[in-house]
Amino acid sequence: LAGAMAMREAVEKAGAYLLEPVMDVEVTVPEAQMGEDIGHLNARRGRIGGMIPADEGFERVSTQVPLAEMYPFPIELRAMTQGRGTYTMAFSH
Repeated sequence: LAGAMAMREAVEKAGAYLLEPVMDVEVTVPEAQMGEDIGHLNARRGRIGGMIPADEGFERVSTQVPLAEMYPFPIELRAMTQGRGTYTMAFSH
């Protein structure tokens, strides 16, 4: 118990940060699902960078999301867009 309390105090004093891989993610979804998509990305600790029109009737969202939060995003994306949504993901930092 004392060891756990000492560790907690040390972490708080040190100002520890969680280091985890963050991905650049671009999601293209039908305009009708744009709000739902942004909600899913925000729930995954995503930082929305911007939104631009893509093909007719579609929007592209750029975001950064921790890699650990991306599972099961592909499955949910297919379900919420009836298979019409796409995404790309690349390592950011």
